[in-house]
Amino acid sequence: MSRSSRRGFTLVELLVVIAIIAMLVTLLLPAVQAAREAARRAQCMNNLKNIGLAVQNFHSAHNRIPKSHNYESDHKKSGRGWIAATLPFIEENARYDIMEPYFKGSFAEGTGINHPDLANVVNQPIELFRCPSSNPPEFSTEQFQWKGREIALTNYKGILGNTKMGGRGVGSPDCHRSPDCRGLFWRYSHLKTITFAKVIDGLSKTFLAAEDLPRFNHHSALYHGNGDYSSTHFPPNVKTADPADIANDWPLSITFRSDHPGGLHFAMLDGSTRFVEDAVDFDIYRFMSTRNGEELLLVD
Repeated sequence: MSRSSRRGFTLVELLVVIAIIAMLVTLLLPAVQAAREAARRAQCMNNLKNIGLAVQNFHSAHNRIPKSHNYESDHKKSGRGWIAATLPFIEENARYDIMEPYFKGSFAEGTGINHPDLANVVNQPIELFRCPSSNPPEFSTEQFQWKGREIALTNYKGILGNTKMGGRGVGSPDCHRSPDCRGLFWRYSHLKTITFAKVIDGLSKTFLAAEDLPRFNHHSALYHGNGDYSSTHFPPNVKTADPADIANDWPLSITFRSDHPGGLHFAMLDGSTRFVEDAVDFDIYRFMSTRNGEELLLVD
């Protein structure tokens, strides 16, 4: 009477199976990561599209684009940014209603959006202004004018134009402390009323807003008029190995960058979006950042 025997795996066979599984994981992991990034990138683009639509609806209601308020003492403004002004147009009416009485105050005197009564409002993030590829902290205590105080962050900044910042980069002299910037949003934009009719370069050829990474820029306060704009005075995606090298160098930090491979998203003033590659022609990139440069552009 024969006894049946059961043969197990040898050590060599087990190692071969493990090696094959490891090889399959190695082959599949980049595809999985690419699919996840594609989904994050699509969400990021959709965020910018909704921001663009909010500005469109604001213009329909007020016949102008939203303005930012300066935080300095000379104008006695609240420090409220253009993003805060659009809250009713992104279904954030309750948050806007809490903040609105302080829009008449003075940031320099502590009665603007930095009033203690708003401490647990301005530190609350809004998902629409967070790119999932970047996934920044919900708030920071390192933002300029907010050191030691919690303020929510934004991945998306309005277009100041293409002028230098602090004398650095490419372009005409710094304009952000004047009414003379040629983009749409900046610290003193409360001194200028901009309507779509004044965007003579065309709504579909004018950048409205784009991506930035708060870890590289300590001017990224969500509700603040000095944290919601950037310039195209440097090419896209200027970065260093240590983000602090740029974050504390404000003339270099106030530009556009993302964690997407190869480029970043922009919202256009007509409500559309486009992905701008890092290798974009720098002149075209800069030309699209002005509302009235009158440059002749053939944009695909």
